[in-house]
Amino acid sequence: NIEKTGSLKRRINIAVPAEVVSGHLKEIFDDIAKRASIPGFRQGRAPRDLVEKYYSGAANKELFRRVVPHFYTEAIKKEGIRPVTEPEISDINLEDSGLLSFKVDLEVRPVVKVKPYKGIRIKKSDAVVKDEEVEGAISNLRESYAEYVTIEDRPAKDGDYIVCDIEQVLDGKPIKGEKDRWLVLNTSKDEASKPLIGAKSGDIRETRITLPKEGPKAEDVGKEVTLKVSVKQVKEKKLPELNDEFAKDVGKFDNLDGLKEAVKKDLEAAKTRQADQDTDNQILDKLVELSSFEVPEGLVAIQLERLLEITNKRLAMQGFKKEDIDKQQVVLKDKLRADAVKQMKVYFLLEHIAGAEKISVTDDDLAKAVESLAKDKGVDKKKLVESFEKEGRLDDLRLREREAKTIRFLLDNARIS
Repeated sequence: NIEKTGSLKRRINIAVPAEVVSGHLKEIFDDIAKRASIPGFRQGRAPRDLVEKYYSGAANKELFRRVVPHFYTEAIKKEGIRPVTEPEISDINLEDSGLLSFKVDLEVRPVVKVKPYKGIRIKKSDAVVKDEEVEGAISNLRESYAEYVTIEDRPAKDGDYIVCDIEQVLDGKPIKGEKDRWLVLNTSKDEASKPLIGAKSGDIRETRITLPKEGPKAEDVGKEVTLKVSVKQVKEKKLPELNDEFAKDVGKFDNLDGLKEAVKKDLEAAKTRQADQDTDNQILDKLVELSSFEVPEGLVAIQLERLLEITNKRLAMQGFKKEDIDKQQVVLKDKLRADAVKQMKVYFLLEHIAGAEKISVTDDDLAKAVESLAKDKGVDKKKLVESFEKEGRLDDLRLREREAKTIRFLLDNARIS
């Protein structure tokens, strides 16, 4: 029988008849008897009762391995249950009567409840690029081509860079050190820069900073530390002149106007992608607002672990220590849980709408998706398909394409202003 142990949780109590169990045990012991090695008897020649006595534990394990998955599968087929997580099997019991019983706990798919989703109102961002945005991008490009010239004939001034070794001191004790750190001197934005104005190579200067709120090490947030700065070099940033020669150095452009036009096109493409992403996010946010159903806790937990793994990798790349990241796992999980729930809701909503609207992915759709992906990655299409087939990822790609088509359907039927 089936018990409802939660809104989406079910427990199936399964009993396997004694005659079925007996038949399986006979087959198992027949196989064991051929290989059985019992003291005093040649291999495969021991009496049946001794074989059953010596190998009862192994036989029962094999019985459970064969019978439990089979009867569990038959039970969910018969009841029309669609589990979404791996089952938890417990209380396996082989009674003296020969009856085998066990329990299966699982989570089932939710019944998606959503209000009418055609005609959702969203706003479309424009992809117009202003002249000042082009100028800003060109300015950033100049910055990336800047040269940093070592200065020896004067002390450091505002706008200079210093290459230094830094030691953080808290309550008279060093807590952190960095070698060959680059610092930009900007007294208008950073008070800590002021003591470094006028420094030369070989100087040692001290300044005070307050440890920021950002970062995993919560116990040190807001504390004031002394920075002991050992100046190695003073450098001045030299920007390249903005002219036709600069355009030629940057890329295959005949002149500065050609560079500006290329930058403008890149910005327009980026803005268009961002605008498309914004509309996708709006339609999904509205869709979630129109829905009212729970999502399986087991799937939320799996998605939460994925998000946590991504966040941990990002923090590690930002330079945070593993032990500091580990201390924040509970806090991070609390912050990411809402995202995990939302993402699982979106998954079931898109699946529901795709089914209701008969949205599917044809082989031609899949081929185009592979071709586009191969182009983006700069790899051979045939090799990419082989890789996906080997790793079992073609179904994932088909699912992503179905979701993308469903979002396009929603956008085609939305009220966009």
